[in-house]
Amino acid sequence: MKDQGLNVVKWIAPTATLRVSRAVYCYDVSRPQNVQDLIPLGVLVDLQISDVLYGLGLMARKTVADAELKRVGRLAQPLVAKPFSYLNSEFDRIIEASDGAHAFANLPLEHSTALQISNATEREIALPRHLRVHDRRNALKVWAKDIVMHSMTDAYWGLLDEHWPNSDSVGKRGEREDVKIAA
Repeated sequence: MKDQGLNVVKWIAPTATLRVSRAVYCYDVSRPQNVQDLIPLGVLVDLQISDVLYGLGLMARKTVADAELKRVGRLAQPLVAKPFSYLNSEFDRIIEASDGAHAFANLPLEHSTALQISNATEREIALPRHLRVHDRRNALKVWAKDIVMHSMTDAYWGLLDEHWPNSDSVGKRGEREDVKIAA
């Protein structure tokens, strides 16, 4: 059949799935909900747009205060001392996985003792109509990074609001949060 000049457009699913997980260190795992027993470390956010695009974000504290670190077990101290460094290795592992969304979903199973990564809260986000066309991948990546950044920032400051550290280590020069995004 001859091309009749028809322009066939391939569409992307109209929604994306956004998931947010929080990372904390729990001094006393028998009382995981006690605010005084938690050190907030950071958040990981992922965004899946059908089989077209996967995005991942990390926002975490660079360091924790000495007073916080003194209460951490010896084996966990190197991980908790520099939360961004530790969570960055998890970020890289997820991005390099053949199925990043599956690796992200398994984080809580792999971090269920004193160093905890929560089960992700999940929500659907509508894609803007003009981004649902398959050939707009670059614009879709920019939109995805914006969504991940916004969601990550909200989750990070929400985590700190619920579990503010017992020191003033958040916001000091050299001790503030670090950010990493991939899409």
